[in-house]
Amino acid sequence: MARFNKRKSQWSKDKKKTSDGSDRREGYKKIDRNNALFEAYYRAQGLCEDEEEWTAFFDTLRVVLPTTLRITAFRQEAEGLRETMRKASDMHINIPTDSSDEPVTTLPPPTPMPWYPNDLAWTVHSSRAVIKRVPQFKRLHNFLVAESEVGNMTRQEAVSMIPPLLLDVQPHHWVIDMCAAPGSKTTQLIEALHASDPQAPKDAVPSGLILANDANGKRSYMLVHHTRRLQSPALVITNHEAQFFPNIRLSGSGPGPAPILQFDRVLCDVPCSGDGTLRKNEKIWQTWTINDAYGLHALQIRILERGAQLCRVGGRIVYSTCSMNPIENEAVIAQVLRQANGALALVDVSDQLPKLIRRPGLSSWKVMDGQGGVLDSYAPDRPKDKSTPSCYSPSEEEAGRMHLDRCIRIYPHLQDTGAFFVAVLSKVSPMTAADRNGVEEEKVEATEEDVVTTKEGANPTKDKVEITEEESSKASTIIPVKRPAENDQDQPRTREKKTGRGAMPKEEPFIMLDPNQPEIKDITDFYGISPDLPTSQYLVRAEDGTHKTLYFVSPAVKSLLQARDVERLKLINTGTKAFVRNDVKNIDAFPFRIQADGLPLLTPFLGPQRFVDAAFSDVLTLIREANPKFDSLSEPMATKLRAMRAGCVILRLDPAQMNEAGKGLKYPLLMPLWRANVSVNLLISKIEIRALVTRLDLDIEIGEGAKGKGHAKTEEEAKAEEEAKPEESS
Repeated sequence: MARFNKRKSQWSKDKKKTSDGSDRREGYKKIDRNNALFEAYYRAQGLCEDEEEWTAFFDTLRVVLPTTLRITAFRQEAEGLRETMRKASDMHINIPTDSSDEPVTTLPPPTPMPWYPNDLAWTVHSSRAVIKRVPQFKRLHNFLVAESEVGNMTRQEAVSMIPPLLLDVQPHHWVIDMCAAPGSKTTQLIEALHASDPQAPKDAVPSGLILANDANGKRSYMLVHHTRRLQSPALVITNHEAQFFPNIRLSGSGPGPAPILQFDRVLCDVPCSGDGTLRKNEKIWQTWTINDAYGLHALQIRILERGAQLCRVGGRIVYSTCSMNPIENEAVIAQVLRQANGALALVDVSDQLPKLIRRPGLSSWKVMDGQGGVLDSYAPDRPKDKSTPSCYSPSEEEAGRMHLDRCIRIYPHLQDTGAFFVAVLSKVSPMTAADRNGVEEEKVEATEEDVVTTKEGANPTKDKVEITEEESSKASTIIPVKRPAENDQDQPRTREKKTGRGAMPKEEPFIMLDPNQPEIKDITDFYGISPDLPTSQYLVRAEDGTHKTLYFVSPAVKSLLQARDVERLKLINTGTKAFVRNDVKNIDAFPFRIQADGLPLLTPFLGPQRFVDAAFSDVLTLIREANPKFDSLSEPMATKLRAMRAGCVILRLDPAQMNEAGKGLKYPLLMPLWRANVSVNLLISKIEIRALVTRLDLDIEIGEGAKGKGHAKTEEEAKAEEEAKPEESS
């Protein structure tokens, strides 16, 4: 293996060189950021008010996008991380030349985004390459990477943060993210769901849920990797084509038919041509064509319409793309509004995010052929015309009724971002039998016919989105853009074993445990768990009765898993890993340890008997050493450990001790440990240790104890680690 990797590494280096030995990668810096057809097309759309604004708009498109990040609001670390970023905002970074120590430019310090609430989103005004290269940035870079790895921060494009904010998710909402991968918006939705509910008891699990769906199997596993860092018991990940997301009958409590699953909030961040990402995806300058949008237009309509069907009456739908093209934006909204016959309405959100500079949606636009010729109307027999009737502008009267100006357009020159489109819709009246009766008798699985006919009695030949054979062929050749993982190395490798042609491996079942299981009683007694934590919300992933890993889910997720038609859902992942059975040699040791993922969830419900108070010196010892003996710890901690039964214990460090050591920790530090016969070891990953060391600015060598020695990996942990490995570059 090592020999192969060495050969592969050399091959990769050689592949990056041209025949004369020069570095092939240098060519990437010389991409021609011009495209005459692109410029002519968008000039014709009238995106800018005058030539001066057009120049600013186009010049900004040629500038590399700054780095932006978001702090996870519901984490206890949020306040400290925000203070760290505020201190970094006093930095003045000079970039020297290669030949002189004299600075050639001064970078502005990191700044909070003015429109994002509570200074929880920041802009670092330089590219990733500069952040990595400049020595003055090293400390900040290490801090950002470490906190991102454990989920306290997410590197995310600024414009990508807008749709979840406008979706207005509350803790009791049932939410579906229909095209969720790679997951940055999903993590934002989870954050909103876990915001404090003033009507709920303290530390309560949210009563709502997030269902994150993606059509691509590999990207669904990427979702697992990215969302696992937030450890939410209210998250479900599925793998379906969004336009054919199945109808699911929930288990009804009354004598009548079971209701169809519907959602309070629906996010449709659809696949698109992606020309709003030009500042990051520079190759689009050379690959962009007018026909790209036509190949995706019908799919986007079907996804949005299916999302509208899945929304409850009174609910909210947000449609978004990273495209500037009206064919993918206003034309899609207009067609769905037209087919909804008044059941949907655009929402005026001009009073939300008041510091976000935006432009109104277009009420009319130009439709062009592939060469840039303007098409005034649809003609079915026109050669090489990729447009459909729904691509064309509505009449002035119809546009006025639709209020297309309520759509939001974000342009790069307005606030130094990418380009983006957002439309917020409200479902104001029933569209389907599921809306009217709580049940749809005709079909359980959505079909193409379902998603193009939204009103019973509508004329299908009039309302249906016609997809010609030629257009279908064209659509299959377009590679739609969904924003990639913000860090390419974050992309997990998924297993390639298949159970059929093109199929992903079959997932293990999700089985709710009987609360009377002896394991649950033993765990409850050992950790002194309060009855406020329901024992009926644990599940396992194996049918053999071994119960190696216990996951905890919210009440809403439990009700979904117990739905009559749950087998129709292609479930990929759900639940927070709470307890893992250790294969221990010590027969007196309690085998179930608390998984670090589940500790924040479980802590408010744990009794005092398994907590041990530590000194700051104990934390340093545990970081440096793999399995420190009791004698190497502080006397109070060692005495407490000797009196405890072998098994998992929770280390607790009072923040007052951190302040005495000059470290400004504002919350108690909690970490799971394994208490063996005469020693202990940390039960957290090296990534989490590194984040802690960086956060506390410790000058300390991380020892082997941070690599997870001292406890065996379960099969689920090994699988998760394998899936989370970054893909090797080709």
